[in-house]
Parts: sequence; structure tokens; C-alpha cells
Amino acid sequence: MEAANADLDVSIENYDDALVLLISEVASAYVQIRVFQQRLKYADVNVAIQTVLVKQAEGRLKGGVGRQIDQAQMRSNLTNTLAAEGTAGDWLASGQQPIVRLARHARA
Repeated sequence: MEAANADLDVSIENYDDALVLLISEVASAYVQIRVFQQRLKYADVNVAIQTVLVKQAEGRLKGGVGRQIDQAQMRSNLTNTLAAEGTAGDWLASGQQPIVRLARHARA
């Protein structure tokens, strides 16, 4: 009887440990997803600002008062921001987040 009670206690403790780990994984994944969503918002704002700057640099270059290097640098910044935005968006859309993998595993 005592052995059965001890086994039950161990089983309950193992369940509690697993539950704590699961909750921490879900919380961590949620924070990670929210961070990427915020990064995407910042990237959208940066793209809008950088697009205006590229157009201004192109206008100055066409008007003869700008420098080609300024326009090239602005365009490079915009391209890099668009690439970073795509990476974060791809990650969110890919279903590779830990919480999604965890849900798939739970269904299996």
C-alpha cells in the first residue's frame, strides 16, 4: 500500500513538473511571437520612412543637387529593411514557432 502511494505521489509530481514546463514553454513562445509582431510593425514604419527618403534622394539627384552615393545608400537601407521584414513575417507565417510545434505534438 505504501509503495502504491509513493508511486502515486511520484506520478503526481512528474505531472506537475511537466505542466510547469509546458506553461513556461507556452509563455515563452507567446512572448517571442509578440516580439516578432512588434518588429514587423516597426519595420512597416521604417519602410514607409525609407521609401520617402529614397524618393527625396532620387529627386535631388535628378535636380542636380544630390549625390548618387546618397541615393544608393538610401535604396540599400530600404532593401535591407524589406529583407528583415520578410524574414520576420516568414517566420510568423511558417508555423515554426515553438507554440505551433507544441500544439502539433499534442495532437499527435
